[in-house]
Formats: sequence, C-alpha cells, structure tokens
Amino acid sequence: MSKVRIFSTKSSVESMGLQNHFKSNDLNFEVIDKTDSSYASVFGDIEFYVNKEDENKAQKLLDVYFEN
Repeated sequence: MSKVRIFSTKSSVESMGLQNHFKSNDLNFEVIDKTDSSYASVFGDIEFYVNKEDENKAQKLLDVYFEN
C-alpha cells in the first residue's frame, strides 16, 4: 500500500488534536515527527500520512476539523 502525506504542522498541540479527530473517525494514519527537539520545533514538521485509498476521507476530515 502506498502512503501519501496529507498534512504537516509545526505545532504539537495541533498534531494531537488532529490525531484525536482521525482516531474518533476511524481513519488509519501514521504520524512522523521530523521536528528537531533541540530547537523547539523551529526546524522540521510533524507529518501525517494515510493510505492512498483513504486520501479523500482524510481530506474531508481535515476540512471538517479546520472549519471549527
């Protein structure tokens, strides 16, 4: 299965909120934290990946999440 990146952020708070939103909507996802802890998240991002076949569902969930 191929994975696609659907979102990235520098905010760990935003990341946790989005993870909770995805979990509560039964979306399988993967988070890769590429931030450099030595620099308080100045460098790098927290990236969200989903399976290619879940990309549309993930995008709809992102839209709903950021509407609120």
